[in-house]
Amino acid sequence: MAGQLYTIPFSHYCELARWSLQEAKVSFVEYPYLPGVHTFFGPMQRLRAKKEGSSTGKGQGTPLYVAADGKILDDSWESLEVLGPVPEEMKKVLNYEIGPQVRAIVYADLLKPEKDAAFAAMGAACPVSWWQRWLWQLSGFRHKVSSLMREQMVGDEEKQAKTLQDFEAAIQKVEAELAKPDGCFQGAPETLTPPALALAALFAPAVCPPEYSGKFAPDITPETFSEPQQQRIQGWRQRPIGRFTLEVYRLHRMRCVP
Repeated sequence: MAGQLYTIPFSHYCELARWSLQEAKVSFVEYPYLPGVHTFFGPMQRLRAKKEGSSTGKGQGTPLYVAADGKILDDSWESLEVLGPVPEEMKKVLNYEIGPQVRAIVYADLLKPEKDAAFAAMGAACPVSWWQRWLWQLSGFRHKVSSLMREQMVGDEEKQAKTLQDFEAAIQKVEAELAKPDGCFQGAPETLTPPALALAALFAPAVCPPEYSGKFAPDITPETFSEPQQQRIQGWRQRPIGRFTLEVYRLHRMRCVP
C-alpha cells in the first residue's frame, strides 16, 4: 500500500524527499500544495501531531511523508536517510547554507512584482487540484503569498547582497570537498550516493537541470528569470558544483521515476 508525500511541487527540499523515496523504491502518492495554500489547507500539522517526539516541529511545512502503517518521515533528511547518511559537517553546509541560500536567491528574482506573470504561470502549471489553481489565479491572494515569502526568505537588498556573498563561501566549501579523492562525494557522479543526491537536489534551482523534480513539477528554465539571474545561472553551471549537479541529474534522476 502506497504512502503519502505532501509537497510544494517546485521546492528543492521537497525534491530531495521525492527523489530519495523514488530512489529507494518507496511507493507513494504525492499530494502537492501551492505556497500559501499549504499553510491554510494542508493536513501536515494534524498528521505531525500523531508522531511522538517529532524531530523538527515543522507544523504545516513540507515535505512530509506518511507511510501506510502511519510512520512519519518529518523532513527531507529523514527521507534521505532511507538511502543512507550524509556526513554531519556536509549536512550542515547543505541544510543551513546551500539550501536556504539557493531558495533566497531564486525567490529574490522570481518574486519581483514584474515577474508576477511567470510566478502565476508556474503555480498554474503545477499538478494541483482545481480549487488550488482557482485560488492561485486570484492576484490578491498570490501577491500576499509572494510578499510574505519575500519577507521571510529573501529580505531587503542589503540582505540579498549578503546572501550572494555567503553563497559563494558555501560553494567554495562544497567544491573543496568535491576535489578530495577520498571526500564524502567519492564515487559520484557515476554512482548516486546520499551526499551526491542531497547536493544535487538542493543546488538544482541554481542551475536549472532539465530533469528537475523528475518532471513532476513544471520546467524551470534559465529563461524564467531576469537577465542578471540568467547570467548567474550560466556562471554556476560552469563551476565544479554546477557541472556535478547537472551530471548527477542527467545520469540518475529519470531512471527512478515510476
